[in-house]
Amino acid sequence: VTQKCRLFEMMEEVFVLELPLQVEKYQADILNKRYEQLRQLYNYVQGKLLRQYRYFEQMAEFQVCKSIKEKRDFFKNHPFHINGILGSKKELLNITFDEYGIQGFVSKLGKKRVTSNTAYADLGITSTILDRLSLAVWSSWEKMLYSFKTKRLAFKKYGELDSLSNRRIVARGKVCFPGMELHLETMELAIKLNGKVGKNAKFITLPILHNPKHADYEMWALNGGIDSVKVITVVRRLVRGQYKYYLQLTIEGEKPQKGRMLGKGNVGID
Repeated sequence: VTQKCRLFEMMEEVFVLELPLQVEKYQADILNKRYEQLRQLYNYVQGKLLRQYRYFEQMAEFQVCKSIKEKRDFFKNHPFHINGILGSKKELLNITFDEYGIQGFVSKLGKKRVTSNTAYADLGITSTILDRLSLAVWSSWEKMLYSFKTKRLAFKKYGELDSLSNRRIVARGKVCFPGMELHLETMELAIKLNGKVGKNAKFITLPILHNPKHADYEMWALNGGIDSVKVITVVRRLVRGQYKYYLQLTIEGEKPQKGRMLGKGNVGID
């Protein structure tokens, strides 16, 4: 069922709307720290999976696998465990070398300890954020396993992870993004800083800026409200020596037009 749902989502028509964010210095420090935490988690997962893959490479059953189908069948029939990933030796997690096995593994890492008293979930890193991180992990492994052009797995160096994504869920009939709050009425994005709920939850609030030149386009794109938003991504870019932050909304529906007509107007060429 999960595979069918994923395939259906991939077939849906979507587009991405990018809007600049107004970020204060202290908020930028918090976001940069969050990017670094996700980078460390990404490399942690890659290191664990690479060690397991090296073990598989030594098995005679794996060495005779030549086709993609044979490799997929091998991984399907050889689930494995990684001890201590959830902070408890008694809590074992079945992992398979495919998209959904890795997704299940990464989404549980909110329980992994950062310090003796703090887990990643206590820092506001939810399972839905980790789910989006798992897509990046699997993308690298899919190329490594099934592409003849890729022969080496790359880890991310300091400062190389520049996006923070969150997918929507529907809870009690309402669309939400655990760990984030998108307010289109006031054009603000709130990012959670801890694992608390209610009055004890802490957020940073980032105003979403408009582009006056594309005001009509943005209003049309957001016409469906929060229910039409599938994924929220906060992107960091280095512009003239300073980091700038942008909100990318993956929205369901047909991409709105900007009123351009083919064959009329100026054309820029790089």
